[in-house]
Amino acid sequence: MSTKGICYVQIRENAVREQVQKDFIDVVHIADKLNNSDIFTKEGKDVALFIQCRETLCIPPSDIVNK
Repeated sequence: MSTKGICYVQIRENAVREQVQKDFIDVVHIADKLNNSDIFTKEGKDVALFIQCRETLCIPPSDIVNK
Protein backbone atom coordinates (compact mmCIF):
# COMPACT_ATOMS: atom_id res chain seq x y z
CA MET A 1 0.00 0.00 0.00
CA SER A 2 1.32 3.43 -0.85
CA THR A 3 1.81 6.17 1.70
CA LYS A 4 -1.18 7.98 0.18
CA GLY A 5 -3.39 4.94 0.83
CA ILE A 6 -2.27 4.73 4.45
CA CYS A 7 -3.13 8.40 4.91
CA TYR A 8 -6.74 7.78 3.86
CA VAL A 9 -7.00 4.87 6.29
CA GLN A 10 -5.68 7.04 9.11
CA ILE A 11 -8.14 9.82 8.27
CA ARG A 12 -11.06 7.37 8.35
CA GLU A 13 -9.79 5.76 11.55
CA ASN A 14 -9.51 9.16 13.24
CA ALA A 15 -12.99 10.15 12.07
CA VAL A 16 -14.47 6.98 13.56
CA ARG A 17 -12.52 7.49 16.79
CA GLU A 18 -13.87 11.05 17.11
CA GLN A 19 -17.46 9.91 16.57
CA VAL A 20 -17.06 7.21 19.22
CA GLN A 21 -15.69 9.75 21.70
CA LYS A 22 -18.70 12.01 21.00
CA ASP A 23 -21.05 9.03 21.65
CA PHE A 24 -22.44 9.51 18.14
CA ILE A 25 -21.65 5.93 17.13
CA ASP A 26 -20.88 2.74 18.97
CA VAL A 27 -18.43 0.26 17.47
CA VAL A 28 -19.23 -3.34 18.36
CA HIS A 29 -17.79 -6.69 17.39
CA ILE A 30 -19.96 -8.81 15.10
CA ALA A 31 -19.28 -12.54 15.13
CA ASP A 32 -18.48 -14.16 11.78
CA LYS A 33 -21.69 -16.17 11.77
CA LEU A 34 -23.75 -12.99 12.17
CA ASN A 35 -21.83 -10.74 9.77
CA ASN A 36 -23.97 -10.38 6.66
CA SER A 37 -21.24 -8.53 4.77
CA ASP A 38 -19.34 -11.82 4.57
CA ILE A 39 -21.61 -12.81 1.71
CA PHE A 40 -19.73 -10.24 -0.41
CA THR A 41 -16.21 -10.77 0.92
CA LYS A 42 -15.69 -14.45 1.67
CA GLU A 43 -15.90 -17.63 -0.27
CA GLY A 44 -19.24 -19.30 0.37
CA LYS A 45 -18.37 -22.79 1.55
CA ASP A 46 -21.21 -23.00 4.05
CA VAL A 47 -24.48 -23.20 2.09
CA ALA A 48 -26.64 -22.71 5.20
CA LEU A 49 -24.77 -19.50 6.11
CA PHE A 50 -25.11 -18.22 2.54
CA ILE A 51 -28.87 -18.84 2.57
CA GLN A 52 -29.22 -17.15 5.97
CA CYS A 53 -27.31 -14.07 4.76
CA ARG A 54 -29.28 -13.98 1.50
CA GLU A 55 -32.59 -14.14 3.35
CA THR A 56 -31.50 -11.31 5.65
CA LEU A 57 -30.31 -9.05 2.84
CA CYS A 58 -32.78 -9.75 0.04
CA ILE A 59 -36.48 -9.09 -0.38
CA PRO A 60 -38.32 -12.30 -1.27
CA PRO A 61 -39.72 -12.21 -4.85
CA SER A 62 -43.29 -12.60 -3.60
CA ASP A 63 -42.98 -9.33 -1.63
CA ILE A 64 -41.88 -7.43 -4.72
CA VAL A 65 -44.74 -8.74 -6.88
CA ASN A 66 -47.42 -8.01 -4.25
CA LYS A 67 -46.48 -4.33 -3.79
